Amino acid sequence: MDTYLLRIYQQQAVFSRKAVLLGLQDIQSGVPDRPWYGVQNLIIGAGNLSKALWGAGSQQDRERRYVERQPLRDSLSVTDASPLRI
Repeated sequence: MDTYLLRIYQQQAVFSRKAVLLGLQDIQSGVPDRPWYGVQNLIIGAGNLSKALWGAGSQQDRERRYVERQPLRDSLSVTDASPLRI
């Protein structure tokens, strides 16, 4: 996998983690609407990360991408048992 692309996908994982942390801070802040921004960002980030880790599309595309993206999953220590895999 291209190193540049690998770094972009790894950054998406970092952003998803930050969305969780910001969401927890927003819950503690007491502002009623703010936590939902973090929740929305987390859901979108998790979906994008899932597609980045395993691919999307037709069965044939998913099978090809599964093999292609193994280095990415390995670099992030993500297994096939991850809740991100849908």
